[in-house]
Amino acid sequence: MSGIKACLDTNVFLNVLNKEAIYYSHSREVLQAVERGSLEAFVPTLVIAEMLTGFYIEERKTDAQKFLSALISDEHMKIVPLSVDIAASSAKVRAETGLKLPDAMILATAIKTQADFVVSNDDRFPPTCEGVRTVKSAEMVVLLKRAKKK
Repeated sequence: MSGIKACLDTNVFLNVLNKEAIYYSHSREVLQAVERGSLEAFVPTLVIAEMLTGFYIEERKTDAQKFLSALISDEHMKIVPLSVDIAASSAKVRAETGLKLPDAMILATAIKTQADFVVSNDDRFPPTCEGVRTVKSAEMVVLLKRAKKK
């Protein structure tokens, strides 16, 4: 384990699922680093809800189950339920940053789990908030490679 802890935004999973050209390879590398144990990942239950919603809208129930099973079975993916503490922190983050509530919940989860980073390819996140730094998936790949060399 590299010692790097990161909270993953929904778009990291979507980039891989949809093979989105500019983010696909780096987001895939981030998820592979989690699978290898090179990155400890926190996944808010909100991310699960957002991902499953897409599967259900497209009537892909089998894919929804596969996604959920894969998350649950990966020992390096820590699923973080929405607690009262995270909800209160989400409100504070939203008020201070102007983020939409789902993004504020992801950032608050990162803060409360003492993650080093939020990995998001969304430009709306602030660069830092309460000690948590926001990085795009490409930057996280670079950070992981540096940590591996140490």
